[in-house]
Amino acid sequence: MVKHSLRSNKKVENTSLKKDYEESKNKRKLLIVWILFSVVSAIAIAFIISTIVIIFQKNKTLKVGQSRYDFYITSSTLPTLYATLSAYKQQNPNTYMWFRRGNTISYSQTASYIHYLSGQSQNNSDSNYDYQGMRKTVRDILTQNASAKFHLYCDDQRSRIIFDVFIAAGVNFDALEVTLLSDGTASYEEFSKMTEARYSALPVKWNDYMQSYLNNSNNPFYQHPHFSNILHLEALSDFLTYLPSFPNVTYWIQYPEYLQNSLSPSLQKSKLNMNIIQKSLKAMYESLIESVCIEYQHVVLATALQDNTENLNTLQDAVNYFNTNLSNRDKDVVLILGTLSTTDAEMTNFINQTLDFYTPRINGVNNKVLYKGKEYTTTDGTTITVNGKTLKINELAVYLYFKGHPSANLSNQMQTLFQQHNIKTLPKRTPVEVLFWMYNVKVGGYASTSYLSCEKSQVEFFYYLNTQWSPALQLMGAQGFFDNTTFFQ
Repeated sequence: MVKHSLRSNKKVENTSLKKDYEESKNKRKLLIVWILFSVVSAIAIAFIISTIVIIFQKNKTLKVGQSRYDFYITSSTLPTLYATLSAYKQQNPNTYMWFRRGNTISYSQTASYIHYLSGQSQNNSDSNYDYQGMRKTVRDILTQNASAKFHLYCDDQRSRIIFDVFIAAGVNFDALEVTLLSDGTASYEEFSKMTEARYSALPVKWNDYMQSYLNNSNNPFYQHPHFSNILHLEALSDFLTYLPSFPNVTYWIQYPEYLQNSLSPSLQKSKLNMNIIQKSLKAMYESLIESVCIEYQHVVLATALQDNTENLNTLQDAVNYFNTNLSNRDKDVVLILGTLSTTDAEMTNFINQTLDFYTPRINGVNNKVLYKGKEYTTTDGTTITVNGKTLKINELAVYLYFKGHPSANLSNQMQTLFQQHNIKTLPKRTPVEVLFWMYNVKVGGYASTSYLSCEKSQVEFFYYLNTQWSPALQLMGAQGFFDNTTFFQ
């Protein structure tokens, strides 16, 4: 009886253990299945995400889910450089561009996500301002995407584009985001000459233009009688002093502190509340990731293939040319900036002063060596040491390059003078500003907008003509920007 009871208890115990075992086994199976399911799901999700990323990376024009359209419409060099740097930074698949001055950047080398607007020149010539074609592009976008948002980047001198292209296409101004791009020295000049009477009349003037376009919204070809088919500098240039007061307008300029006005107290006071942002082109360039930076170099350096005298035929030719001439040289590289309005006699005088400035020469009075306006001691009578470099007396101590204005040609007399003194001429179509950012160079020459893109330590000399000094350069000089700069008369 006792034995039987023991067997019965043991049997019950074994049955219970077996049941516990089976439950534990099933739980382990479920756990394993759950783990496998989680791993497979994670792999599948990762694969889907990576596939989407790869597809997007390969197809930069993918527009699914995109509702912001960036329009870059510029005329002068500086705004076009601002525009291109911004476009390359953002890489918005819905990027539309038009620039007027032929070959400021390379049409053929532009990134695939940039779509050119009607009228864009594909070669060296200036582009045609086809405002009606641009307007049609905006209308077509609105037809396809009623929720589209537009961001216009344009020269501060040419706010008429707002009316010509966007208001006339049915875009509500309050819904349009606008970034005005500084035109360089002309921006500061326009700001400084605005009178109180003119400034106080701007709101009424702006509303008149706006109303005229709204009243003719059904006419796809309407244009205000004040405008012509060409982007004149004077076409609404005064609005650069008024537009930044709107909440949807931002103003990019290199030196906001040089926007000064003594003729209109109201303007000077209003400036404090304007949406003005200091924007350095060099900083914009340096913010690009390395791969994009290389792409940008191509789009600007490829301009050297136009009108060059160096037998440059391919993009790699242009890149190699600038790297060879401007990078890692055993002597400093100095760029001489030219201008449109000069005479051979005037330029010859300035070039001779430049050669003398950069050539160490013994001062017969105290036997010191004069170089770049400073005196040095020579120990052997043939050389001096400057910043760790040994320079030969009576020998040009730098590499001189002449960068002419894109629209100017050198005379035969000047070409001969340059050849005699080994002054090389850089391709004139390449914007000189980009060379300031890409290479360690010094600069000097005739006054121009280009100096607004320089670092203070880069500007070593000026060909000084009073008539060429804009308000911006005058302010820069007054605030010490050119304290270490030599002025040739």
